[in-house]
Amino acid sequence: MKNIKKTIATALVGAALLGGVGATYANWQVSDSAPIGTIKTGNMTVGVDDARTWSAISMPGWGQLGAIDLADYYLVPGIMLRGSFPVSADLVGQHLTATASFGLDSMTVAEDGVVWYNNKPTNISVRVLGPDVQLSDTVGIDRDLLVEVEFARTATNNSDDMDVVANLGSLTLTVTQNR
Repeated sequence: MKNIKKTIATALVGAALLGGVGATYANWQVSDSAPIGTIKTGNMTVGVDDARTWSAISMPGWGQLGAIDLADYYLVPGIMLRGSFPVSADLVGQHLTATASFGLDSMTVAEDGVVWYNNKPTNISVRVLGPDVQLSDTVGIDRDLLVEVEFARTATNNSDDMDVVANLGSLTLTVTQNR
């Protein structure tokens, strides 16, 4: 009995020390908040319009050949074809810079621009005119890009260059972010 009285007395003293009878043990808490804000990311857009035009440029003395329909035109030695492709590139974002490069994507055109046909090089070459372009958030591209297809006038009587039908592939505009 003595131990029970001692335990009860200890419990009552502990309760009195912790705040007494009927007291709560909650702390006050208040809070407030403010919006952090909204972020937006920039972007890069490119476009190569397939509304292209082609013209034939002759050797000196042959006269002006003018606009052509590439699908119905037969290329002969000494003629250069020039295609004009509308291209565009835009950057949106502060401190964003990029390099735009142009190239041909083709299984028939070698790196040096020579057109291959039946696993042999021809006297026909293709090139994209224009160097790489540096872009920024204030400098974009909106122009015509020129592609030239030339049948060398020095072509010999080589039957490998006759009846060539070669898909020149695609014109590719690549915009790569600078770091």
